[in-house]
Amino acid sequence: AHFVQLCCERNIPLIFLQNTQDNPDPPLSGEMYGNQLRAHAKMISAVSCSCVPLITFIIGNAIGPTSYVMANRSMSPNFLFCWPNAVFCIDNPNKITQDLLQAGSSTGADVEAVKVKVTQKMNTETTSFYAASRVWNDGIVLPQETRKVVRQCLEVVNAYKQRDQPKAQVIRM
Repeated sequence: AHFVQLCCERNIPLIFLQNTQDNPDPPLSGEMYGNQLRAHAKMISAVSCSCVPLITFIIGNAIGPTSYVMANRSMSPNFLFCWPNAVFCIDNPNKITQDLLQAGSSTGADVEAVKVKVTQKMNTETTSFYAASRVWNDGIVLPQETRKVVRQCLEVVNAYKQRDQPKAQVIRM
């Protein structure tokens, strides 16, 4: 969060290269979980109140709550691109499938049919191509073209500077 504030003070755009995973293991204690949530909240506050351009590249996975901390679509970045292999999901697709099967009341043969159907749907609807077709991102960038696209994005945000004063957020250290 401090780094984000320094970038705001010096008018340096923030570029996120995002490859996040969900947290498979819950924290061992309530205190650890509270500290983790506090750190996420501090980072979300800093990024959402930043007054510099935000450019996000999803280069792997955007799974779990950590992807929201790193200027995902919910933070309204100036640009959000993804690589062709990127996966978008609120949680691990396998875990979602497993949770749906446990919640449902199906029999043995029916469970397999539902599992295949849900897995196929999850595999289709979590791809970068599906997200781009729904305009959830600004496009798909090949890995070898990333540097060129970053340069073009920086040229655009530098040409159209309309930065406001930083929005005040409270960060207690």
